[in-house]
Order: sequence, then C-alpha cells, then structure tokens
Amino acid sequence: MPKYTYYCSECEQYNETRHSMSETLNTCPACEFEDTLTRVPSTPVSLLNKGQDIDPQAGDIVKEYIEDNKQSLKEMKNELRKEYE
Repeated sequence: MPKYTYYCSECEQYNETRHSMSETLNTCPACEFEDTLTRVPSTPVSLLNKGQDIDPQAGDIVKEYIEDNKQSLKEMKNELRKEYE
C-alpha cells in the first residue's frame, strides 16, 4: 500500500498513513476532527535532489576505491621492479 501525507487545518499537524489508492482519509488521527485533512502531494526523491549536491551512489564509491587501489598496486609493483633490477 502506498504512503500518503495529510495536513490537518485544525491541529496544524502532518500525518502519514498507508492505504489503498482508492481510499481517502477524512478524520484526523491526532485531533479526530472530520473533513479538516488535505492530502499533501508527494514529491519523488529524484526531484527533491535535482540541482543539489547529491551524495555519490554506492557503486561510484566502490569504483573510486578500486581505481585508487589499482593505482597504488601499480606504484608498488614499479617500486619492486626497480629494487630487483
């Protein structure tokens, strides 16, 4: 079931609830007034982060770590070659 956010104009609180798409919440769970709720549109996470500094994805971090270690190993290998020449 999807999660929906509602705003109550009476108690001025936001409430999150899960229900089917065909249902609507009419009674505020906090103050129990009826017909005071307005459903707040949900914004996809991708739109919230657009244009902001986004934390790197796990795959990017792993890729960077692998590249750094490859470079370190290459340098160590070259140093060992110079030692035995």
